[in-house]
Amino acid sequence: MKLISWNIRGLNSPRKGKLLKNMLMQEKPSILFLQETKCNATILEKIAAKFIQTNWMVDVPSSNGNFTWSNKREGSHHIASRLDRFLILDNVTHLGGEFIASILPISGSGHWLIKLRWNGPDSNIRRPFRFEELWLTHPGFEELVSSTWLKFNPIGGTNMSRFQQKLKHLKGKIKKWNHNTFGNIFKAQASLNLGMKTIQQKFITEGCSEELTKQEQIIESQILERAKQEETLWRQKSRIKWLKDGENNTKLFHKTIVQCRMSNNITHINNEQGNRIETHKGMEEEFLRYFKKAHQESNVDIIPAINKLLQDIPKIIT
Repeated sequence: MKLISWNIRGLNSPRKGKLLKNMLMQEKPSILFLQETKCNATILEKIAAKFIQTNWMVDVPSSNGNFTWSNKREGSHHIASRLDRFLILDNVTHLGGEFIASILPISGSGHWLIKLRWNGPDSNIRRPFRFEELWLTHPGFEELVSSTWLKFNPIGGTNMSRFQQKLKHLKGKIKKWNHNTFGNIFKAQASLNLGMKTIQQKFITEGCSEELTKQEQIIESQILERAKQEETLWRQKSRIKWLKDGENNTKLFHKTIVQCRMSNNITHINNEQGNRIETHKGMEEEFLRYFKKAHQESNVDIIPAINKLLQDIPKIIT
């Protein structure tokens, strides 16, 4: 990961914009810090929007506020704006985990501090099972589903109970098949690209041969298949429906997913005592405690209340 911080005074200058663009193309930083841009809010928003779109970057939203600067005036002269922000390249999100930006109030300056925290991926987090459309591209998937559904016939219980058991059994089979047979498409892509690089190096050193040509054709077809699966994966997760199948918009799909995840992410909660909880484990424990308490039956004797209610109901059968 590469971080670059630049005090680029006067970013609204076309020359400074060109310098910034050239620097990004050359250095390709993962995270970029820009200070003292000397742009007003309107110009800065236009530059930021165009800059983010052009360079496929993601604006990390603040978890605890909308403004990072104030002119500290009162009444109609008061101005507040979000002048400071974190921008990350969308490929950084392949690291997994989550990026959380927060504003830290401080006296003595019109600019408040901003903090970026990266929480690495937690392998212990239980994720819900979701059907992946890209599984349909595998020639043996439909046969797996059909045979698994027909062979497993639970005994006993209601029709709905047996149906739920069949679904649960099918889910387990698909998860196992996905891990052992279908595999991770990103690891497969990396392995195929490495294999293609090895073959190309043999072309350079040994020359063309019929065997190498066949190997190249096989790996190339596998690379194209995996690329199509990746596009299907990101399109499904992005929930974009207006683009036709086959359009090469993998990067657009991926950026849409990242932005949705950052917008829908719960970064912190406040418990009943007003204390702020930011860790994933702490929030999970607080949610469980709250809902257990909400749905727990009190120790009050409810028999008298039930008897009083039954007195008003006429007895039909004696």
